[in-house]
Amino acid sequence: MNAGLARGAPEIAPHELVARLLQATDQDQPGAVDPSRLLSFMKLQFLPVDFAASLRDVLPVAAGAARALLSFPDRLVAVDAALEPERMRFSTLHEIAHYVLPDHRHALYLCDAEGLSSRARLDFEVQANRFAADLQFKGHHFTVESHALPVSAATVKALALKYHTSFESTARRLVEKHHAPVMFVVCERQADRSIIDASQTPVWRVKYCCASASFRARWSARLEGEVPAEIVAALTAGTRDVGESIVAEVPLGGAFGFEWFTNGYAIMALVRARG
Repeated sequence: MNAGLARGAPEIAPHELVARLLQATDQDQPGAVDPSRLLSFMKLQFLPVDFAASLRDVLPVAAGAARALLSFPDRLVAVDAALEPERMRFSTLHEIAHYVLPDHRHALYLCDAEGLSSRARLDFEVQANRFAADLQFKGHHFTVESHALPVSAATVKALALKYHTSFESTARRLVEKHHAPVMFVVCERQADRSIIDASQTPVWRVKYCCASASFRARWSARLEGEVPAEIVAALTAGTRDVGESIVAEVPLGGAFGFEWFTNGYAIMALVRARG
């Protein structure tokens, strides 16, 4: 490994380390990151593993929740083979983050679904997720590109396809780094009567929100409640592309424009102030 990128170099800030890794692997340009180049540069092995089967006897409790592993002594990154491609790529970057971040000094990291998600609570998992996202979205390159495009579901789709990222993580990144006042809302389906009674309209409730700094400075970044029934009906009728969004105004102490869309698993919205 290049001495300037050696693990345990405290003088290098995370964003500088991201930039150096991208430069060292000839990836300092817009577009999808190639985790295999990073693994090769750091001489780390990669192994897709059936964690549920492989770890059952060793870690009977954690095996079912395990998604990725980093072993320093073996210089090995292992990722659950059952993960979808976007999640597998992010999990690999997450373990690379554990390997290069100076304060991450455990010999073994076994990361579960929560630790690899936006709901992570442990500091070292939050730090690894942040670093992995910076690698995934190529540092400043994604931000520069997103600011040149309208804040819309169509932009989310275009950038997700370009960076090989999930629609949800792409929308979250776009909003968190944007200078304009904008919020991103993710809603999940509730376990209600509609599960067994097809005549009932499903209830979708807000799961979490995130917002740009300028939005948080003026309004609350929290939103609670249910997705309007007519929006749910329109978005869940057949197969709907992410770019086929629905725009509607919702009064929340002022007029806000909601652009609703779905990835097939969640109902999401981009929220912007009107006027």
